[in-house]
Parts: sequence; structure tokens; C-alpha cells
Amino acid sequence: MTTDTLCEIIDAAHLTKRVQNVYGQRGGLLLCAQPGSLKTSILEYVLDEYPNTFVLSNTNLPQLNNLRDEMTSNRYATMAFPEFEAIYSRDQRTALAVEKTISQLVDEGWRNPSFVDPRAAGLKARLLVIGCLTPSFYEHQFNRWQKNGFLRRFLVSLFAVQNPDLITDAIKDNRKLGLNGIPRKPVTASGIPYNVDSTEANFCHKFLKEQPDDKTPLILFLRIYSVLKWKYNSASKAKSIIQDFAPTLRRDGGILQLEDN
Repeated sequence: MTTDTLCEIIDAAHLTKRVQNVYGQRGGLLLCAQPGSLKTSILEYVLDEYPNTFVLSNTNLPQLNNLRDEMTSNRYATMAFPEFEAIYSRDQRTALAVEKTISQLVDEGWRNPSFVDPRAAGLKARLLVIGCLTPSFYEHQFNRWQKNGFLRRFLVSLFAVQNPDLITDAIKDNRKLGLNGIPRKPVTASGIPYNVDSTEANFCHKFLKEQPDDKTPLILFLRIYSVLKWKYNSASKAKSIIQDFAPTLRRDGGILQLEDN
């Protein structure tokens, strides 16, 4: 997988908010790689372009509740955590409350905080959530996340950097490792059409066979494909990006090939 491909997937995942689709679930994306794999740099490069995203180093339930009105009004479409494990550095009860809220945001929707009377009416908030985490943290949480249903809501992308020496060379030269940059396409008021036929749906679905689940993640993945197809007006281009990304969806992961520009 190239860095451009990873940028394209994150960019398309954010834009899935604008895809015309019958399902309300947003789904989430977990980027699983060792520290120093440029996860944060790539994430920030992509999302800095959009005013309806916010990147959090950490959070708790009161902070999320303060943002709830802006979530329900569609002010925000994506929430990202460059260090997802930081959520769990707090008191366990706090971490589990945030985890439950994130589960609701990406799937059935978060209506009211736990301290509000459940009979009270409330608008549902739904967001795409992107988390960057290490393989060891993912392995540590896997059984619990699998049992409580957290993982079934996320695409899990696992990768290792093939040529980390490029990062070291850039540090020694006192410069930042550049990204090629990806084209952006403005979304009009009519949104992005959901344009996936049965053959394309099966093409995408086959790459999820080793994912923890293939329901909410498939909804997100098909929307990502729709965005790429709309963006380039080309099914072949969309398929080539999906195919380059697909190895990272396997249990044994894929490779991120850095480029020095």
C-alpha cells in the first residue's frame, strides 16, 4: 500500500457522510501500526482540509456531551484519535463509558448521555470515528472488544512500514518526509450518489472475509468505494485503490511503502 492509497481511503471514509445510502450507520476505521509509522501525520494531512472534522488526543464523557449538539446538527462528520489507547489511560469506568459512546456514534447512534432519563426525547448523533493504535494494544483489547461488539463496527487496517529508514534519513537531514498529496473534489449540495452494482459489491465484500465482522464495516467499505468511483469517475481507479489497501484488512496485515518527495 502506498501513502497515497492510505490518504485516499481516509479521505473517502470522511466523505461517506455525503453518500446517499439507506443505512444510517457510519462505521469506524482503526489504523493499527507500530509507533513511528506516520499514522498521525497522514491522518492530520487528510483531515486538516475539512472544517467538519475534529482530532482529539483524549476525551471523556462530559467533553463528548459538550459536543453533542454540534454532532446532532451535523456540524461534525468525523472524530479522530491519533492515539486511541490514550482513552484507556484514564479511570477504567471513564474509559468504558467513552468506548460505549463511540460504539453508539459509529453504529446505532448516540441519543442521550447515561445520566439523562432514557424516556427523554433526543436527536441521534452519528459520526465516523478513526482511531490510530498499536498492534500490541489491539491484541490486548481484542477478546474484550470482540465479546462486547465494539469491533464489529470497525474496519481494522493492520500494516507495517516497509522502509522505515526513510524516516530516519529525513530526521538526520532535519526535514519532514513529504507526502505526494491527493486531489480533492468538492461535494455539491446533491451529495455523492451510492453507485455500486452487485459485481462491485461482491468485489469489495471479498476483502472483508478476515475482518471481525462484515455488516457495519461493509456498509462503510461500499460507501468508500462509492466516493472513490464518484471522485475519479472511474470504477477501475476505485478498484485499484481498494485493491492496494485490501491486504491491510487481512489478519496478517499489509505493508505501507513510504515515498520520499
